[in-house]
Amino acid sequence: MLPVLELTKEFEILTPPSMEIKVLGWFGVDTTSSEYHLSLFDEDRAVLDINNFEVVKGIANIPSLYNVIPGREYKVKIERNLHLAKTKIINIDPFKTKIDFGRLLPDLNLE
Repeated sequence: MLPVLELTKEFEILTPPSMEIKVLGWFGVDTTSSEYHLSLFDEDRAVLDINNFEVVKGIANIPSLYNVIPGREYKVKIERNLHLAKTKIINIDPFKTKIDFGRLLPDLNLE
């Protein structure tokens, strides 16, 4: 009779990381809106797209980021109608990633 091999595995369940975004409007422009679009790229491949998330007084909270690996570097792009897109390179924190995009500039090329 062959001996029985017993394997024990332990799993740690982690909650998905969250993200806090700070964005300012051009001078005098209110940033409160739900017309924002956020994309996360791993190299050149989009791994996460969030459409129509809400920014209130320049702050947005995204409670759960899926399809991302904490500690890995990502390119993040924020877009809003009639504004130029902004990008940043970030590392995803295992708990909460904070990003300050600064001021979004208006898109004056209205063709």
